[in-house]
Amino acid sequence: MKIYLYWFPSSKENWLKEFIETYEKKISFYQTFQVEALRVKKAGRESSEIKKEHEEKILLSKIRDSDYVIVFDEKGYSCKDSIEFSQKLVHALESSKQRIVFIIGGAFGLGDKVIERSDMRLSFSKLTYSHQVAMVVGLEQIFRSFTIYKGHPYHNA
Repeated sequence: MKIYLYWFPSSKENWLKEFIETYEKKISFYQTFQVEALRVKKAGRESSEIKKEHEEKILLSKIRDSDYVIVFDEKGYSCKDSIEFSQKLVHALESSKQRIVFIIGGAFGLGDKVIERSDMRLSFSKLTYSHQVAMVVGLEQIFRSFTIYKGHPYHNA
């Protein structure tokens, strides 16, 4: 099974690029994994709905019927800890789906059709994070989930 993480980056900071590359390698040790940055349509706050619709169209074109889709959304379910997050990832891995697709929405959130298509809607916390921080937290938790699942000592709880 291959795992993807789709996102709409809002900046091209070198430290984040290096972090993503590092975690792609770490996660790929356990499962084939790829982060794909999707092209953002330039639009101001007054065009937020247009931008959201554009991003939704791109995401829906990437998602297959056979995918297990997990969206990171501030209105989603908050796992009580990393062990529960790992259990949710294992549930997705054990599903009959061909791929797991994680999604971090754009600056104005996810469109309704993407949320409806998702199999799981998870929140990192009730706080709102920048895309950079959401990416860091998401990649760290995906990696940590695999170490928990495989019984590796990275997770010390």
